[in-house]
Amino acid sequence: MYNEEKREALDFLSKYKFYPVVEETLREAANPSYIHSDRWSIIYDMIDSAFPEYRGTKVVTGLTYLVEEGKC
Repeated sequence: MYNEEKREALDFLSKYKFYPVVEETLREAANPSYIHSDRWSIIYDMIDSAFPEYRGTKVVTGLTYLVEEGKC
């Protein structure tokens, strides 16, 4: 499910995974007390401020699912 979104997110991670803002955001989003919409919002805010060229793409949703699956 959401394979296209996850592929776009993996492509994003191949470029930016080790940027401090990405690492910190993904660590924060992985907090088990958050629900899906909390994680999505946290990741959206990071993309919106640090990577505006990815606004409107499937990266936010893909990253959210990857975090929830423990894959990033």
